[in-house]
Amino acid sequence: MVLNWLQAQGLHRVLVEGGGRTVSAFMHAGGLDRLHLLVAPLVIGSGRPGLQLPPVSTLDEALRLRCHSYRCGEDTIFDLELRRSPG
Repeated sequence: MVLNWLQAQGLHRVLVEGGGRTVSAFMHAGGLDRLHLLVAPLVIGSGRPGLQLPPVSTLDEALRLRCHSYRCGEDTIFDLELRRSPG
């Protein structure tokens, strides 16, 4: 994965900014430590999903993440911890 190559080059923090496919691929591969989601009070109709992950059979299998939220005008940013930092 490109993250392994970047780490070998001495880069340990990378911002991945992209649409649903890009973010989903990195998340599915375990390449994300944090996920920032912005939720706005807009209804835009159908379109490509924001995240595409394998389905779970029961809610016990779902990811329960540590979360902090911040107001950004009328929008809300959710800062989700996908992996705890060592120490």
